[in-house]
Amino acid sequence: MKNTGYFLFFTLIFSSFQSIHGQSRSVVGLFPTLDHSGPISPKLDYSFYLFGAHPLMNVVPKFEWNNQILLFYTEQAIHYHWTPLIAFSGAYVFQKERINREVMSNENRIHFQATAKYQMNRFEIKNRIRWDHRWIGDPNSDQIFYSHRFRFLTGIKRPLKIASKTGYLSFSEEFFLNSSKNSSALFGENWMNTALGIEINEFNKIESGPLYITWKTADRSWLHQYYFQLTWVSRIK
Repeated sequence: MKNTGYFLFFTLIFSSFQSIHGQSRSVVGLFPTLDHSGPISPKLDYSFYLFGAHPLMNVVPKFEWNNQILLFYTEQAIHYHWTPLIAFSGAYVFQKERINREVMSNENRIHFQATAKYQMNRFEIKNRIRWDHRWIGDPNSDQIFYSHRFRFLTGIKRPLKIASKTGYLSFSEEFFLNSSKNSSALFGENWMNTALGIEINEFNKIESGPLYITWKTADRSWLHQYYFQLTWVSRIK
């Protein structure tokens, strides 16, 4: 649980620094998630991933949130396992986004990614690179804008024994780097989470833990989001 303490400490420090040096805003809320997958063939898998980001409380009092759902996300993906430790994937994503607006912004996206895993003693190390292609609807003009970006994720997982259940502790961080020429900033987003997972049975797991997301909203301003994430992980074997 030491990693969780470090995570909270550094994210709070980072948020405080940004709030002092820019017009940053902070919210706290819930992040329910569904992560389902299953086999198609010995080399192919499918997956379905869904979440909702739901801020419940304003950390900055002057920021009126009005209890809106900030983000709704669905992803359908196909994964090709080149080896047991290396996989290539393609996915379609639909996303709705609302940052204190009266009109929602819709986004259609496809991405391609490569994932590599390897064992180090009792730890599983995961690295992933993803290339996003985004078609974003502007709610003010009804126009659709195309952009692209790279995402780099690194994570670590360690198995645990929790009472009579098999479990694990995981940590990951993902950096978002804009690659479009019309992007206002190279680094515009970051996700960091720690999760404690428990196997319910051979098909289902439950994960829970803190999730920190930050978005760059202006030159020196960030939207900091602190969530409690609860994930149902299911896999058909």
